Amino acid sequence: MTIESSELFGIHSECHKPTGVEESTILNFYSDQEENLVTTTVNILSVYIICDDKLELVEEFELWGKICSICKVRFAGAPRDSILLSFEEAKCSIVEYEPETETLQNVSMHFFQEETLKHGFRKMNALPLARVDPFQRCASVLVYGNHFAILPLRYNPLPLHS
Repeated sequence: MTIESSELFGIHSECHKPTGVEESTILNFYSDQEENLVTTTVNILSVYIICDDKLELVEEFELWGKICSICKVRFAGAPRDSILLSFEEAKCSIVEYEPETETLQNVSMHFFQEETLKHGFRKMNALPLARVDPFQRCASVLVYGNHFAILPLRYNPLPLHS
């Protein structure tokens, strides 16, 4: 039996958008002048403007993978906050808003899927929770429920040529 590409799409397409908020944080996503509420719903990152005690949905970003936790990250000298996202199966990424293209830009991506960390498990039992040091020096991600991955938070864009 062969599966046509249109049938395969039908198996993996989403019928309805997720509706329940799972994680949220307040940060300066677009600029230092305004606070934003960022929420996650399975694989959707929603950004709201907080104005006069009201929330206004500004933008939604669809991501590839279930978002398990989000944290605010502030790099020294950056014009706006970034977001640390952790995903299922020991993956995490730091993203920031790119005003010129009005999209999310990856600052860094990490995965911790070594067999030695899994201890024989095929699937992760615990969610990869992420937390950021209050002084913005480092972040930690819980990997496979038994290990912590420490990410130093330095943002030094390197020049292409000296």
